Amino acid sequence: MTNVRKTTNKLLDALAHGVVDQNTVVNACLSYMSEADVTDMVRINELLLHDDDIEFDDDDALFCATEGF
Repeated sequence: MTNVRKTTNKLLDALAHGVVDQNTVVNACLSYMSEADVTDMVRINELLLHDDDIEFDDDDALFCATEGF
């Protein structure tokens, strides 16, 4: 059986064991992602619920077609 999330799991393990700094990973992820990806992640995970500056228009958000995301 192949581990389809091998790199993700290694990174999560490194975070859990303090091998990698959380802020470094968060900054790297947010810098890598497009603004539409970040907006979609914030909307889906219900982050910044009280931030009136963020509009969650269906036209602006990207939707992941893969189940579990």
